[in-house]
Order: sequence, then structure tokens, then C-alpha cells
Amino acid sequence: YMSPEQVNGKPVDARSDLYSFGVTLYHLLAGDPPFRGETALAIAVKHLNDTPVPLEEHRPDLPPALCDLVHRLMAKAPADRPQNAGEVLDELREIGKSLNGDESATRSWSRIASRKGPSNWPARLGTFAAAAAVVFVVSAALGWWTRPGSPLDAPPAPQRVARQPTSGEQVFTAWRLGTAEAWQAVVDYFPEADRDVATAKLHLGLFALAERRVDDAEQLFDEVRTRFENDAELRANALAGLAAVESLRGDHGDSQKIVESELRRNRELLVPEMQQLVQETIRRNQNDPSTKVEDGIEELFRSDESY
Repeated sequence: YMSPEQVNGKPVDARSDLYSFGVTLYHLLAGDPPFRGETALAIAVKHLNDTPVPLEEHRPDLPPALCDLVHRLMAKAPADRPQNAGEVLDELREIGKSLNGDESATRSWSRIASRKGPSNWPARLGTFAAAAAVVFVVSAALGWWTRPGSPLDAPPAPQRVARQPTSGEQVFTAWRLGTAEAWQAVVDYFPEADRDVATAKLHLGLFALAERRVDDAEQLFDEVRTRFENDAELRANALAGLAAVESLRGDHGDSQKIVESELRRNRELLVPEMQQLVQETIRRNQNDPSTKVEDGIEELFRSDESY
């Protein structure tokens, strides 16, 4: 239920809570969460990049306006969501009003509201919305004070990844599973396959960054950069990781220097997830008033592909 900006370690506000509220509504109405994964980190990455199956595909009986509201609540960018809970409440009330006089919709919503028989659901939707808002606020407050901590702070349960006949097949398995355990298996099973191990370490570095294990990420990226100093592609991707490390440590000037002196001329060598990482790094550096960031440089690293 964590918002993309919270996963990325960016500033959060009430709109982050609205994202989580939208995910909750999606789960309640669809019967399944919008994203599933083998670990909390895998799910978090999907919240960053993936688009959920349209709610109306799960529930064609729901009012289109409600489905639209739920998906806007789950927009990746906070600016694309409703800006406060009052807006959400107003929209829910309007949806209720629009259902008045629609007999088929009234029957449909009555079945959702109660298994005991028909009820005037549209007329009660405003009351339901107000109650839902109160429950949401109270639950959020209780959750904040009693929270056990971010799921990303807890190490995932160890998972055994089967050994494949070749290092290439092991890498393919890691791409398919998309877990840290799968990439670690490449390193463990085929330590002699230098380039495949380097690819695995780059991905493990990304997982370490997502978990804010900055020192571990630096070690992984620096190992690749040092070992493959003469491999332009691997070196460029490792430098992208090191630029992110410097930025997360608050060394925005050094981070931006790597971006502008090294990565700009080698941006075509970056894989899509590293391009995305560089964009996030540039945005973080821009928030530091003492760091000069060249206008338009973020656009140079834009990719149509997503991680």
C-alpha cells in the first residue's frame, strides 16, 4: 500500500495517504490487491512502475466514475491525484447522487451494500463516504502510532532459487523472477561468469538502494566499475548507481558531476532501470539549492521502457 514517492524516499504528504487509500479501495472492490510479488520489495517496485489492471475489468458492475476515482487515487504522481480527502468525499457524494433514479444501478449497489436485501444505497453513499473518511483518518492515526515499521526494513524470508545449467539461463531466471534472491543466485552459482555476475551485482545494487542500504549499494557498484573499467557499458551503469549513492548521502554536487561529466555522453549505454535511476538522482540533486543542475538534462535520460 506504500506510495511511489515513499518507496523512493521522496517527501510525502496527505496525497501519499490518498494513494494508500486508493489501493485499499481497489483491494476491497476487486478482491485482490493491484500488485503482487514474492517480496515486499518486489511489490514496492511494481508500485513505482506498473499499471494495475483496470478496476472495471474485475467489476464491470461498478459505476465508471468510481473506478476512475480509484485509479486517480493510485496515480504515480501526487499532482495527478485528488489533492485532499475533502475532494474525495465530494466525489463520492456526487457518485451517490448520480445513481439516484438509476434503478439498475441502485439494485447493483444494494447487493454490494447488504446481503440481506435491497437498500437505498445511492441515498446512503454520502453517509458511507463520510463514515469511510472518519474510519480512514482514525485508522491512519492508530496505524502511525502502532506501526511495526516499513516492510522494506524487514529482511525477506530466504528463498531457494534452483540452479540452472548455464549462467545465461540463471540470468534469464533472475529476470523472470525479479527478486534479489534470484540475482544473488547468479553470483553464488556462477562466480566465474564475470559479465553475468556483474549484471547481477548491478541489480543487487538497485535492490540495496531501494532498501536504503547505501553502503552495500556503493560496494556492489564500485566492484563492477573497478573490475570492468574497460567495458564502457558496465562501467556506465555502475557509475549511474554510484551517482545515486552520492545523492542519497547528500553529496549532490559530486553526484551531479558524475551525471554531467560521465553519464551524459554515455547515456545510450544505460539500461532502462538505470536511466530511471539517473532521472530520480537528478531530481533529488535539483532540490539542493547549492547544486547547479543543467537545464533539460533530465530529459536526456528519459526512456519509454520501465523497470
